[in-house]
Amino acid sequence: MERWEEKALFDHLAQLRLGAKSQRDKHGYQMQEAAFAFAIDTGLRDEEIFTLRWAAVTLGSRPQVRVAANVAKSGRMRDVPIFPRSVELLKRLPRSPHSDLVFWHRDGRRYSQMYTPLQRRCKEIGINDAPSFHDLRRTCGVRLLRDHGMTMVQVSLWLGHSGIRVTEKVYSFLSVDDLHKALESSHNHGHSANDYGIRIAVNNVDG
Repeated sequence: MERWEEKALFDHLAQLRLGAKSQRDKHGYQMQEAAFAFAIDTGLRDEEIFTLRWAAVTLGSRPQVRVAANVAKSGRMRDVPIFPRSVELLKRLPRSPHSDLVFWHRDGRRYSQMYTPLQRRCKEIGINDAPSFHDLRRTCGVRLLRDHGMTMVQVSLWLGHSGIRVTEKVYSFLSVDDLHKALESSHNHGHSANDYGIRIAVNNVDG
């Protein structure tokens, strides 16, 4: 997702939330706003987001979310940092009286997907080639490489890929210059995953 598309999307959601005529609609827009931002900022998969519980979220001095091994596609637990925007949106979310779920329908049900709301919101603001929810995860990976100067190894760990080859394949559409910068960073800067607050459990490695 491009920056201008992202800004237009969140401006639109803020307007919808403020103008909502029912608490049900307001709740839905607030959950969409937080979930879309969270997906872009953390790169978590759909299932990792919509099964997320408050017990796995830390909003203190080192905000992070813990993805349990039984939910992660790789079968490995990992802790992923949360960027300030998402921290603020999470702090404003209402807590469910029915469960510990972070993202929930007003009647207490968990979300199974937000593909449809994302497509609808994008089309409402004229983005006809709307991204899928999984595209928000890819946006996170691209920004970690381009904007934050992370290496392929670090991005692989952050996103919970089974190995660096998966990361290289997924982001092969990046320009040659972008890929060279990522590789140079890998060889020259010697960052470890812990430089970005990423903790990866090494149990149940699937390759």
